[in-house]
Amino acid sequence: MRRGVEICKGIIIGLLLLSAALLAMTIIYDSGPAEGLIGRLSAALGRAADQPPKMAQEPALTDAAQPLLISVLGQAERASFWGDFAALDAAYEALGGHLAAALDTAGAPEAVTTAEFARAARGKGVYFRYPGAVPLPVLAAWLDAGSTAKLSASRLFLGIEGERVVLLAGDGVAYCRMETQVEAALLSDALDSCPADGTRLAQELAGTPFDRLDPLALVDLSCTDIAAGGSENPCDDLFLTSTAAALGFNPYGDSKYRSDDGGTVYTESDCTLRVSTDGLLTLQNSGQHPRFSAASASAGDRIEYVRALLQALAGDRLGDGRLQFTALREAGEAVEVEFSYFLSGLPVEQGQEAAVTARFQGAVLTTLRFRVRTYTLSASEREHLLPPTQAAAVQPRGADLQAAYADVGESRLQAGWLS
Repeated sequence: MRRGVEICKGIIIGLLLLSAALLAMTIIYDSGPAEGLIGRLSAALGRAADQPPKMAQEPALTDAAQPLLISVLGQAERASFWGDFAALDAAYEALGGHLAAALDTAGAPEAVTTAEFARAARGKGVYFRYPGAVPLPVLAAWLDAGSTAKLSASRLFLGIEGERVVLLAGDGVAYCRMETQVEAALLSDALDSCPADGTRLAQELAGTPFDRLDPLALVDLSCTDIAAGGSENPCDDLFLTSTAAALGFNPYGDSKYRSDDGGTVYTESDCTLRVSTDGLLTLQNSGQHPRFSAASASAGDRIEYVRALLQALAGDRLGDGRLQFTALREAGEAVEVEFSYFLSGLPVEQGQEAAVTARFQGAVLTTLRFRVRTYTLSASEREHLLPPTQAAAVQPRGADLQAAYADVGESRLQAGWLS
């Protein structure tokens, strides 16, 4: 009987060892071929520095930016949504589907002048303004639609012409016009349901001082103040530990040290992560380690990689603020992707540089610079602004008229008009 028990034990141990071997092989092969058998086995056994961030393996594109202005002209006068994330989100939910359908069915683009775009925007339709020029295929993907147009746009207008809707798009310099298959009646019903609120585009207000402005600048004469905003540096020890782990650095090993200026530094192979005492995070991938890679070298995948990476790093530490995509600059294989902060739908300026700058060589992220801040919006305090008429009079010719916050490193944000 004792011999039978020993035989059973041997069988059970053998089965357990076989299961463990199968599990290890599954992990190894799922890890991909890039680093060889030993590298994959090491990663499977817990070497975080050899594992790519999870978001690099997620090719689906998620909204990295939404409009900061949605302005509607229906049967009544103009209605505009701006300076309030809740209102913007609701308007985009209601009207974004029409933009998706237009992108999905748009024909070949035909170049139009800035004046032609502005003239079209005076007609019945809806005007979307994004915080930066977005490649139209990427914007379409965010809206679960498709587009093959090889151009980028920060300004889009859906206009009603006869029984169909036309799409005009541009980046503030170059514009184009595209026919769509969207039925005008569907869009018209949505536009007519928006009550007028007294807002105007600058081109709809005759005479000075508004004729100095960009014709498509929104003028809301009722805007004399905005909610007060606060700012703080959230980079405490918990943030440092979670950030290092999210980027594949060992937060507890010998590779962590304090720099001469008091910041925290992590090193792994040819990669370095620095977080300064004032909340500036800098990741250097000087060896172009493939663990910091987008799914591909396409614009959409690079933008998505940065969006997902920022979400993993910041979590809920942004407070009332949002990070949105604002620029993509290409120079051969080198590409820069920028994100900026927005609070209550308004820009937060942090000096001359964007809040986030990510540099790529092909699909590989080589540098990430991220100014980490937590922003709060006051429910009771207000910041007074120069009246819009006076603000327009001192703006440079052709400028926008946009309220904004300025973060100068203090606990309270400054408020004013962008110049």
